[in-house]
Amino acid sequence: MRFFRRYRRYMIRPIVYQFFSRSSVALAASLLLREFAGARLSWTFMAMMFVYILLAWLAWLRLDGARLPRFDHRLFRRTKPRIEFPMGDIADHIDDEPLTFEDLTEEERDACLFASNLSVALLFGLLSAFF
Repeated sequence: MRFFRRYRRYMIRPIVYQFFSRSSVALAASLLLREFAGARLSWTFMAMMFVYILLAWLAWLRLDGARLPRFDHRLFRRTKPRIEFPMGDIADHIDDEPLTFEDLTEEERDACLFASNLSVALLFGLLSAFF
């Protein structure tokens, strides 16, 4: 499939990190919405599901070449120089830092955002069905 050809093994860590950070923000937002707006918990989970479906759709459109704005945290990023090492023995790479989201190319970032946003939307869809 064309969809799975974009993903590589080194992209798993940024996807998982994005998933946990986005799901914790969405959970906090839904609980705050429930507390202050008086909405039912299943409705707040459904609202978060629609928000992350919209964000996943925007990431998908960016993967197809559309020039859309990014909703990322540029204020909180640390910039590090990218260091590339030639292939060698595994003992040569013990002290290497793991690949982060900032080290990825723009297309890989969009693919990671799409996968993490879609998985958060699926999680909150399941939560809205059970609460």
